[in-house]
Amino acid sequence: MHHLAITQGRAVLDFLWRLRHVTAQGAFVAAVLEGLRTLIPCEMTSYNEVQPASRAIRTVAVPASMLPEGSTPFTRHYRDHPLFLHQMRTGDGSPHRMTDMTSMRTFSGTGLFSELYRPARIRWEMAMTLPAPAGTVRCVTLDRQARDFSGRDLELLQLVHPYLVDAQRQIDAAGDVRLNPRERDVLSLVASGKTNREIGAGLRISPRTVQKHLEHIYDKLGVRRRAGAATRAGAQDPATRSRNT
Repeated sequence: MHHLAITQGRAVLDFLWRLRHVTAQGAFVAAVLEGLRTLIPCEMTSYNEVQPASRAIRTVAVPASMLPEGSTPFTRHYRDHPLFLHQMRTGDGSPHRMTDMTSMRTFSGTGLFSELYRPARIRWEMAMTLPAPAGTVRCVTLDRQARDFSGRDLELLQLVHPYLVDAQRQIDAAGDVRLNPRERDVLSLVASGKTNREIGAGLRISPRTVQKHLEHIYDKLGVRRRAGAATRAGAQDPATRSRNT
């Protein structure tokens, strides 16, 4: 593997450090897309959740303006995408370049290229997958217009990929937390800045009962303090572009 320059090594560490403090799916997606564009120069990064069985796709892209308007052609032509097919057939979600799987001459003759890549003015791509629920493929892509990604670019993406996989798993696990209705009420009021006494008055329970609910909430969320619980409660996913074909 190529040696990283000092500035590039610092950029990698800064990127991974920021991910350590992300607890919500939306914030994670934003941090990944912006961070990867900084580490590996490219025209666009995207985070895609594809459900081949239902032909549905949710995409967050940076910048969003590069994606064609209207229904996406990806779910109509996903079999034209060699990286996507490779992952589905083998389960290998590690980073690859499009040209590791096929020639650009071959890919440029597909319906996917003519309906999606050419209108978006993108040609070269690297992609990797992240853990996802059954029936869903999560794919992160980096796209360029002028030149293919280098071996050094690929190695850099391979370097950070395991950390992104781990971060995605942790966020998914946190999202599986199940609070009962009363705990959700208490957590919502905590996030709005209410004290235990104010929460108790609003819910007609004692401050001590509020504290008991909070202790259960802390255990379920894996946090130790009120601020951590409030952060988890207030974290919301950003708007995504959802399309069905």
